Amino acid sequence: MKIADNTLIVITGDHGEAFGEHGQMVHGFSVYDEEVHVPLIFVNDKLFPRGMRIDRIGRQIDIAPTILGLLGYEEPPQWQGVNLFADNSPERAYLFSTSGNFSLGFVEGNFKYIHDFDRNTDELYDLAHDPAETHDLSSDSWRQAQLSRDRLRVDAWLSYQDRYLANFSRSRSRPSSTSQ
Repeated sequence: MKIADNTLIVITGDHGEAFGEHGQMVHGFSVYDEEVHVPLIFVNDKLFPRGMRIDRIGRQIDIAPTILGLLGYEEPPQWQGVNLFADNSPERAYLFSTSGNFSLGFVEGNFKYIHDFDRNTDELYDLAHDPAETHDLSSDSWRQAQLSRDRLRVDAWLSYQDRYLANFSRSRSRPSSTSQ
């Protein structure tokens, strides 16, 4: 029937799983790599006859725009994600955890920054030299400017998301022109 010729199979996960790496035995309690690194695999012999691997940052909000792009469609302008096969791939990926402590962070280049809002603490990791995130660089005095900049980025991202989500709740609460 050649159904596979016209089928795009997408394999992914919504979270990783902790097995004690940072003191956690479940998921959703941190933004360490073991909880946020998930597979993303696209399968279609017509689109990827020789296979390929992309080693750049991707976010879950990029999955839907990537699928639309592979199928030849443009993503809606209100979507935040991008097509991972396009030239405008994201430079940083923001991360959050609301189970346990409320933590926000991001990965950009070789660095991961994490701010724990409940404890008001920062963590900074050089992923190129410490992929297991075991050596926190936030106490290095010469990293303080980087930490301050990164905290401002997290605050700005949180503020943007609050406004972005508020637009959706306002548009849903407005009566439509056809309602009575």
